[in-house]
Amino acid sequence: MKSTEAGSPHAGGKLWRVWAPLAIIVIGVILRVAWMQLPSSPALSAGEASNVARTFARTGVVGDAFFHGAGPTAHVMPVAPVIAGLVYRAFGVESVLSEAILTAWSLLLVFAAFWMLFRSFELAGSPLLARLGALATLCVLPLNFSLEAVWFRTWDGGLAAAGGAAFLLVLLRLDRKAQISVRDIAGTGLLAAALLFVSPPLGVAAYACGLVLLVTRLPLRRWGAAFGIVIAAMVIVLSPWAIRNAMVMGSPILLRDNFGLEFAQGNYEAAVTNPDRSAQFRARRKEIHPYENPPAIAKMMASGGEVAYSKALEAETKAWVAENPTGFAALVVRHLTEFLFPPAWYWTAYGEAGRGTIVKVALNWAFTALGLIGLAVGLVRRFPTYRYLALMTLLPILPYLLVQPIIRYRYIVLGLLVFLSWDLTVRLLNGARHRFGRKA
Repeated sequence: MKSTEAGSPHAGGKLWRVWAPLAIIVIGVILRVAWMQLPSSPALSAGEASNVARTFARTGVVGDAFFHGAGPTAHVMPVAPVIAGLVYRAFGVESVLSEAILTAWSLLLVFAAFWMLFRSFELAGSPLLARLGALATLCVLPLNFSLEAVWFRTWDGGLAAAGGAAFLLVLLRLDRKAQISVRDIAGTGLLAAALLFVSPPLGVAAYACGLVLLVTRLPLRRWGAAFGIVIAAMVIVLSPWAIRNAMVMGSPILLRDNFGLEFAQGNYEAAVTNPDRSAQFRARRKEIHPYENPPAIAKMMASGGEVAYSKALEAETKAWVAENPTGFAALVVRHLTEFLFPPAWYWTAYGEAGRGTIVKVALNWAFTALGLIGLAVGLVRRFPTYRYLALMTLLPILPYLLVQPIIRYRYIVLGLLVFLSWDLTVRLLNGARHRFGRKA
């Protein structure tokens, strides 16, 4: 499928091909910097990743996720908090300079992700106007300024979004090559493993995309070598973390040890029966989550620590699921629905004051609906690249069906949904205007 840029206004000109997207990105950066000057804007990132970053800066230990003195942790993936910790070590924990550097880093990742999605959809044949509209939407609309400028200083959302967009761009370029070399396979395998280490849901999607590429583009005689290279790359990337966990956590944890805690937060009797979802979310966190929460910390320590506590919660929740399969099924459906169409309380889940929440809800719902329709249309019309877009959009959602989603989790697929929604919209406009010999 060829790009429809030739029908765009000023097609082929530098304004549309280079300067327009760069100008949009610059405007996006300015808007976020200006937003940070507002008195109501948060100054520092919070949560377990921030705790780990501070501890790593002071001691070199990936630990203290829930409270100071908790010890080593595998609750969060280490890359983002370790990067933040190195900045803190060099320039001072939560100093003005450190926070400025981390803000710049976070925004660099976010806008790099936007740019790589822009380029990926060019390879997918998306019209230029659609790509500019999507880029402008992500850069200009204040949908996630707090996440992008503050939270992603220590959390992995920006790194995950950039990694996922980079993998998609590399994959689409590889799919266009006449011959795929061993070097291509090794590089893609390492990138997929690195993405898995940063964001397991996106990493699984990346491996699925790689499998499709292997099956459709490589002859059968090369499959064995390709699988061997990819597995070797995974072992190289994940082994140090797994060995570290076996040594300091007492368990060979491959990625994270938090599944039981997250599973328990999303599946329990009151989640089914209490209609006040926001209040029940806060109540459940207060009951079982150890982050800066003395009663839950006491429960965790009494159970034997972080790993044992998560396993105990997992066993307890599995027992509830076995006794309440209908309730669990209803929660799975709710989690899927809320992930795709987030309710207003997601923006105030942690007690923040919501601003423009109704507008954000409406826009997110519109992007999801249009994006999924656009994805379905592309698959039905057998656009070759849409099989990759579908995997990178849909597979990362699946793990969140088992836990309680929050707005931060949704960020890793938001960019794709926005680009897909604009692609559909502009293609429909082009179709409607086709009889006049003009395209958007």
